[in-house]
Amino acid sequence: AWRPAPPNAEDEDGSGEAPPFEEATHSQRYLYGYTLFRQAKDASHRRGTFQKSVVVVSSLPHVRLFRRMVRLIAPAYFEKGRAEIGRALRAVQAWPDPQGGQVVSLPFFGGRIRTRLCV
Repeated sequence: AWRPAPPNAEDEDGSGEAPPFEEATHSQRYLYGYTLFRQAKDASHRRGTFQKSVVVVSSLPHVRLFRRMVRLIAPAYFEKGRAEIGRALRAVQAWPDPQGGQVVSLPFFGGRIRTRLCV
C-alpha cells in the first residue's frame, strides 16, 4: 500500500512487534531513498552556504515514480515551505493501492505522473 502505517500499527500476527529481519519480506528489508537538495551561498552561515534537502523514502522500488515525485516536491518545498510536504502526503494517500506491472496515471501537484509499476 502507498499509505503509511498509523503510529503503533500492529504487525500481521497482532503482537505489535516487527518480525525478525530474516523473516521480513523483501519490502520490509529494504528502504529506497530518492533525494534532491539545494545549496546556496549565504554569508550568514558559518560555512558560507545553506543547504536544504527533500528525501522520499519508500519500501517500494518504483524508481521512476519516486524520482519524479521528489523533483516536483523539492522545488515547491524550497519556495513555499513545509505545507508542500503535507500536500504531497495527502496526494499519495489518495492513490489506489499499487498493482505491479500496471501503467498508472496518478494525480500529483496539479498534474499527473504516468508510469509503469515494476513490482
